[in-house]
Amino acid sequence: VLGRLGELERAADIAGLDAPVDLRAASRLFSGASGAADIAGANSVTVCSFKPMRAVPFRVVCLVGMDDGAFPRKGYVSGEDLLGQGGRCCDRPDQRAEDMEVFLESVLSAGRKLVVCYTARDQHTNEVRHPAGPVEILLEAAAELSGKSKDELVTVHPLQAFSPRCFAENGKSFFRWAYSAAAGLHERAKEQKKKEKDKKKDRWTIRTPFGKGERLPVPEWIERKPIELELDELVSFFKHPAKYILRKRLGVYLPEDADALAEREPVELEGLERWKVRDRILGLCGCDPEKLKPDGDAWIGLKQRLVAEGVLPLGRKGEQLLEEYREELMRLVENNELICKAKETELLVALETRKYGAIRLRGKAYVAREDDRPSVIVVQPGNPDEAKRLVEAWVSLLAIAVSEGAMGACAIVAGISSGKVTSKTLVLDGSEGKGPEWARERLCEMVECYLDGLMGPVPLPPKAAKDFVNGNDFEIAYLGGDFSSGDEDEYWRAVYPDSLPMEEEDFQRLAKSVWEPIVNAYPGKGSVK
Repeated sequence: VLGRLGELERAADIAGLDAPVDLRAASRLFSGASGAADIAGANSVTVCSFKPMRAVPFRVVCLVGMDDGAFPRKGYVSGEDLLGQGGRCCDRPDQRAEDMEVFLESVLSAGRKLVVCYTARDQHTNEVRHPAGPVEILLEAAAELSGKSKDELVTVHPLQAFSPRCFAENGKSFFRWAYSAAAGLHERAKEQKKKEKDKKKDRWTIRTPFGKGERLPVPEWIERKPIELELDELVSFFKHPAKYILRKRLGVYLPEDADALAEREPVELEGLERWKVRDRILGLCGCDPEKLKPDGDAWIGLKQRLVAEGVLPLGRKGEQLLEEYREELMRLVENNELICKAKETELLVALETRKYGAIRLRGKAYVAREDDRPSVIVVQPGNPDEAKRLVEAWVSLLAIAVSEGAMGACAIVAGISSGKVTSKTLVLDGSEGKGPEWARERLCEMVECYLDGLMGPVPLPPKAAKDFVNGNDFEIAYLGGDFSSGDEDEYWRAVYPDSLPMEEEDFQRLAKSVWEPIVNAYPGKGSVK
């Protein structure tokens, strides 16, 4: 009793109450059944449905589920609701009008803070979703009254509670103990990763063969004019400049790339092994659907070759997997009419570069024609948005545009991503002077870059260069993220052991020269169909 009297005395002092209290009110206060506490939900969280008569002042009011399309509610009129079927003056308002009324009451009931929650992104496609119309109006009014922008008034929370954004230096997490725990685990993971990297380096010493400003001697065949080049060599270089110069000029094959022989026959193929088998099939069959027919000589020969090499599981399991890949790739080829029309075409391009003089570029590409417009077809397993696939399509596209002087040439990059057949299209539509002569200039620049890369390292990792031109974090693209691999490997570390290739002064110039034209003909830039 004395403790309860002390609590009431302190509450009265805080409220500034010095008037006498009658016996009935005092009895209710002693029993904890205060009417005011029941109504206002003092020192508690009150959860209620969205209905009228809830306009009781609270310090904080939270409105949840204010998505576009979900609020205001449309309501449902049953066959038994006579008022809903034909209302009269002064009848109860419909559901939408009632929701708007309750929304205004809730806003006015907020004492210190008003929190409005809605789903900002689609949970399946991650597309941006907007709040309900009344919330947009409220946001505009709040921005105008506060003098802040709408972005400053909106806090975007990550979809998952374990998102790295929750535990960044300035991240917002609902649980501070979780932030401390995650920060500790993050530091421990960084230390462990550093130890593993140092241990990996200790196995064999990385020493770059290229000193500061040092270059390799010019190959003898470059002195002969015209210089004969292969299209495939050009593509291989831009896919991985560091690996190309170490292997082609110095004959260095780093240990990490050596494929160890398996100790037993494969029973099930993992992700990378599946990709390699699909890549072998496409390399031998190309875009020709005739070679993918199960009773054709080409397919039977391919099957025997893969079984003999031991890359497939033995027996019926291996045949089932191979048939699954064949149907998958057949669906990929037949998904696009142009791919079915593609034929292997010889390309011969004569160029005149400023630095190296006459160049003759030879190669092959799968080309389909529609309305006299050539389309280069690149079909590979995996995501067609990958930088290495795009650069392969781009080099072939420039070569066909120059060799045939064609306007409106395009390149279709088709692949299978997450089990779905997808494709990307790069187009030289002739706008802004992007015709055959423009393509010739771009191809000359790439050839000069390739020949420079035979004498010295070229700091042009493809993923990082693409993300740099797109305005993204190119350092993450190089080093790799939590769920994606980057450009960095033993070859890049061997060429640049003490720094990143992006720190070289030529990186930005080369990235703009090679990748800016690709990105401008890429999806989202207006040139892609």
